Amino acid sequence: MKLIQKTILTGIAGTLATDVWTLVLKMFGVHSHGLLLVGQWIVSHLNPALQSRLMDKALFVGWTAHYCLGILFAVLPNLVYGKKWLQKPTLLMALMTGLISFLISVFIIQPILNFGIAFSRYTSQPVILLKVGLFHLVYSIGLWAAAKMTRNLGRILLPLKYSGHDA
Repeated sequence: MKLIQKTILTGIAGTLATDVWTLVLKMFGVHSHGLLLVGQWIVSHLNPALQSRLMDKALFVGWTAHYCLGILFAVLPNLVYGKKWLQKPTLLMALMTGLISFLISVFIIQPILNFGIAFSRYTSQPVILLKVGLFHLVYSIGLWAAAKMTRNLGRILLPLKYSGHDA
């Protein structure tokens, strides 16, 4: 499996881990991120012709942005370690990636969405920061687990490639 494919797969898996985490929290009555809001913000910054066609698809736009960011952050370990990251993924590198994604979220993305720096506009700022921090921790763990699985997946698929089966 090629580096780009593995990177995309690990980014999707890390992001999927956050979605599972969000569903678990929801079962306990804990509200998490708002992808509809993200989608509405993105759509509102498009040209008016696109806005009118996409406003009812804002949730889809938000989900798409969510997964694109997850894939983009999955590139970070490759930039630091190169192919070594996917050959021998470390939890520390995954946690560093999660920390970087957390910092970008609270200091760049949230202010862009008008929540203030690190949710400074909210009285429940510490609780929100804890939830966002845990969200990015879950992303890190999902990224690391996926990197470990893709490493082993390459070993599993390699014999199939040469046995006459389409892999």
